[in-house]
Amino acid sequence: MECYHFCTIIGKEYIFKGLALYESLEKHAKKFHLWICCLDDISLQLLQRIDLRNVTLIPLESIEDEQLLSVKESRTKAEYSFTLKSPFVLYILNNYNFVNSIMYIDGDLYFFSDPKPIYNQWGDGSIFIAEQRLVKNFRDSGTYQAGLIGFKRDSNAFQCLEWWRKKCIEWCFHRHVGDLWTDQGYLNTWPELFSGVIISNDSGINVGPWNEGNFKSTPNFTVRNGEVYINDDLLVVYHFSGFVAISEVEFDLCNYCRVNEDSINHIYIPYIREIQKAIKKVKSIDNTFTYGFANRIRLSKSRKKAIHYYKYSNN
Repeated sequence: MECYHFCTIIGKEYIFKGLALYESLEKHAKKFHLWICCLDDISLQLLQRIDLRNVTLIPLESIEDEQLLSVKESRTKAEYSFTLKSPFVLYILNNYNFVNSIMYIDGDLYFFSDPKPIYNQWGDGSIFIAEQRLVKNFRDSGTYQAGLIGFKRDSNAFQCLEWWRKKCIEWCFHRHVGDLWTDQGYLNTWPELFSGVIISNDSGINVGPWNEGNFKSTPNFTVRNGEVYINDDLLVVYHFSGFVAISEVEFDLCNYCRVNEDSINHIYIPYIREIQKAIKKVKSIDNTFTYGFANRIRLSKSRKKAIHYYKYSNN
């Protein structure tokens, strides 16, 4: 049976989301390994204590070189994590020869079913990317989404990764400059620059708040035999971009737009339950841990600033 290799970058603020992502792989991937780059000692030590199976923790210092360190202070933590994606993938491929393909996934993704359809679409291709399909009222942030990208162990993929690494060290900021935006704008040119680029337009593989409005049927999401579908496509993975935990029972479902009721019932409530399980797991190890919450000290301010405030108790 094929082992799916995934990698993600997690800091202390993303611990709850990272644990939810891991649990979704445990539930749906028959055989997988998750490589986690820990952005700080707090996340590294906590995850070491949780002792997750099928996980390899990589300290940030193992990835960093002089070029990365030279730009680190000029970028926010989020911008630096964007810059780290290609160096992290290269680190895994260069140091673990048994990894023949690796899928980078953002820490706020969650799998609702087996990842196999991704790999079926990827097939013999070298690089896997997915269309972003932005709704009309969203500012353009690229044709393709950088939250889920696959690379095979071949010269073409290495060439792409080295190119992406160089470009992101030169410029990787959370602002729009021409066609550039974070690490994602660079993906626009990949189909022309590199061979073997497989582009997925499966609506169940690259779903997030930025493209839900593109689905015209009512409801957008349905449940059939316990599995979630978008129209006729099985929901494989959802990107909970903008999701913020305010407290154990209070959430901003998306801090840049509202999501519809159908999404809440079929997508967000199951995710909230996993986040609450992750909070409970972390508190059982360290009941002083508060990094996964936004503005923990100023709760009333966080509630007022929430774009889509939602309260949910699983008791």
